[in-house]
Amino acid sequence: KDVFDIVPLTFHIKKGRVDPTFERFKQVYKKYEQNIKIMEKKLSAEMKDFDSSQEAAEGESEEGKAIKSGISKAEYKNMLKYRRNVWIIKPGENTNRGNGILITTELREIERYISSAAHTYIIQKYIEKPLLFEKRKFDIRCFALLTSV
Repeated sequence: KDVFDIVPLTFHIKKGRVDPTFERFKQVYKKYEQNIKIMEKKLSAEMKDFDSSQEAAEGESEEGKAIKSGISKAEYKNMLKYRRNVWIIKPGENTNRGNGILITTELREIERYISSAAHTYIIQKYIEKPLLFEKRKFDIRCFALLTSV
């Protein structure tokens, strides 16, 4: 299992668009875009093969069609997972309660948002299937009190 299925891929941008970390982010962003296109073409081809070789049952799900066309259920879910390229951009300091957060799939929008040097920014890959506890997202916060040093 890939750790980034439950832990978000994160970039800390300190100098706006000229930051070397932002350049690394752009490379990763473009790689996700390539993966999306590859998976969509593969899924589309598999669906066409299935539709031309066999009449789909009335109201059958896309997942059911994919499985009958020879794609495993896990591979189909993996294809769907990479059909999205959603990123969360947050100011790196002096904010709370969700203020200043941007959620987008567009690289141009991310570039515009971080172009101001007023903040550092955190860019995180949106996790489509987050780890849930009792069907809810959660976080763990740990506090410690030091009584002497």
